[in-house]
Amino acid sequence: MKALRDGRHVPTKEHPEILDARMSCPESEWTVVDKELIDLDEGLQLILVDSMDDDMSHQIMVYKSAKHMWETIELIIEGTEDVKQNRLDILTLQYEAFKSLPGESITQVFERMNKLLNELSIHGKNYP
Repeated sequence: MKALRDGRHVPTKEHPEILDARMSCPESEWTVVDKELIDLDEGLQLILVDSMDDDMSHQIMVYKSAKHMWETIELIIEGTEDVKQNRLDILTLQYEAFKSLPGESITQVFERMNKLLNELSIHGKNYP
């Protein structure tokens, strides 16, 4: 969605004194399209806040655009690139050291292995 990719729409108008320059315009000069794009962003903000639990909602409410809210949610859930790489390293080590546990049924081993392979796949590493 454009609003999540590009951020909040800021209505602008041409600046007559400067070639190819634009400046923000007052609300009284907004077009119908400007108003629709701003309403879309505000609607997305409401959806994001309403779809989160209370803790997450309070963390993202302060932001003024749906894009900024979405980026914050991604960072909170997925972590930074370092965190993602560390998680992948840990999962890879778990895969390489995988073995059945004492008293574990074949079904339990399969379920644990399947869960590990799914986690690795989510983090971009696939094993045949």
